[in-house]
Amino acid sequence: AKHPGMTSDLLILILMVVVVLAGSALCSGVEAALLTVNPVRVHELTGRSRPPAGARRLEQLRQRLGRTLSVLVIANNGFNIFGSMMLGGYAAWVFQKNQFSEVALPLEHQPRATIVCVHPLPTHGGMMDSHVLRKMAWRLPAMSDIAVLRFNTRGTASAAGASEGEFDSAEGEGLDLRAAIDEAQRRGLPDIWLVGWSFGTDVVLKHGNVDPVRGAILLSPPLRFATAEDVRIWQTAGRRVVAFVPEFDDFLPPQAAREAFAIAPSIDVVAVPNAKHLWVGERFVGDLLNRIVHVIEPDSEDLPSHWTGPMDKWSDLA
Repeated sequence: AKHPGMTSDLLILILMVVVVLAGSALCSGVEAALLTVNPVRVHELTGRSRPPAGARRLEQLRQRLGRTLSVLVIANNGFNIFGSMMLGGYAAWVFQKNQFSEVALPLEHQPRATIVCVHPLPTHGGMMDSHVLRKMAWRLPAMSDIAVLRFNTRGTASAAGASEGEFDSAEGEGLDLRAAIDEAQRRGLPDIWLVGWSFGTDVVLKHGNVDPVRGAILLSPPLRFATAEDVRIWQTAGRRVVAFVPEFDDFLPPQAAREAFAIAPSIDVVAVPNAKHLWVGERFVGDLLNRIVHVIEPDSEDLPSHWTGPMDKWSDLA
C-alpha cells in the first residue's frame, strides 16, 4: 500500500530544514555585520540631524556588543544543535510512521551490533525481502545477537508494502539510508554497520560514510552508480570496508573489482569461490552470513548449522 501522508511529511521536513538553515544564516550574518561595521561611521550617521533609519539602534547594539554577540551565539547554537536534533527526530518519526523498515532483534539479549541493509536494484526486483537480506534478518538476531534493519528505498515494493517516490539512481536513496541510520540510532541500537548488496553497495559507497557508522560490507558491488571519488573517500574514512565479490560475478568479477578498488587500498576485496552475483543456494548464503558476522565480530564462532528454536517458513510463491 502507498503512504498518502508521506508527501506532506516530507514537505514539513523540508520546511524545517529551511527554517533551521535560514535562522542559523541570519544569526551568523548579523554577528558578522556587527563585528565588521565601522563604529566611527555609525557615530557619524547618528549625529546627523536626520539620521538614517536604524542608525541609533545599531549604535545601541554596538554599545552593548558583548551582550548582543552572546545572544546571537546562543541563538545560532540553538538553531544548529536543537534544530539538528528536531530534524533527526522528525525524520525518524516519518520513517517509522510510514513503515519503510523492519527491525529484527534478539529475543533474549541486547544486540551486540546492528546491520542496516540496502537492497539490490529495485527496477530489477530488488527489495528489502531479497533472499540474502531476508535470511540475514531471520538468522543473525537469533544466532549471533546482531540486530538487522531492512527497508525499501524510494519507489520499491515488497511484501511489507510500497514506498513512495521514484527510483533515483542511488542519489535520493541516500536520504532513505540516512533515515534508516537515524531510526537505528533512535532505537538505541549499537555499533551500526551497513550491508549493501549490488545496487545497495552503490548507495552505501556514495552516502554511507557518515557517523555513527562503524563500517560497511559490500556484497557483489557492480560500481554502476558509485564513482571513483565515491570509492576514494573511504580510504581516509577510518571505517572498515570489506567487499565480498563472487568468483563468477556477472558485473564485476574479483580481478576487475581489485583494480577498481585499488584507489582505496584499505578496502578489503575478498573473492568468494564458485559464487555468483545473486548468491543463490544455501551453501553460498550460509557461507556469506558467516563471513559477514566475522567482519563485525572477529572473535565470534561460525553460525550453527541447525536450529531447534521457534521457526516459520516462507514461500516466495505465496
